[in-house]
Amino acid sequence: MFCSKCGIQLKSGEKFCSHCGYLIESNDQEVEQKIFENNNIKSGNINSSANAINPNMKKWAVLSIVIPIVSIIWYWYIGLSIYMAMLFAAIGLNFSKKGELADKKLSNIGRICNYILIVITILMFIINLTMYFLNKNS
Repeated sequence: MFCSKCGIQLKSGEKFCSHCGYLIESNDQEVEQKIFENNNIKSGNINSSANAINPNMKKWAVLSIVIPIVSIIWYWYIGLSIYMAMLFAAIGLNFSKKGELADKKLSNIGRICNYILIVITILMFIINLTMYFLNKNS
């Protein structure tokens, strides 16, 4: 028997999953069906019943791309504090994680865009810090 939440194999007679604490259902077929659906979702084989449960999951993957691109443009042309840039990157990474079940490819693109935002922010911080100390010493 397997846990319907995390998929770990259970010992017989357990009422709660020892890994995640989820209440074990008594119907073995229902549990096996949920594990099968979860494995299909994780592997990218989302079926119609999974789409019916989560119809708007793709928006998170799209937002995970839009947020870092807008932030990079904002950072480059207008100026954005390091705190705001890191906050937007964290939000974008969270959205990419939410959208991963619906569209793994878009989610990965969003994750890459957010990492680029983080790298640009760190590089700009180092450049600004260096310029500050060079101007202070001269």
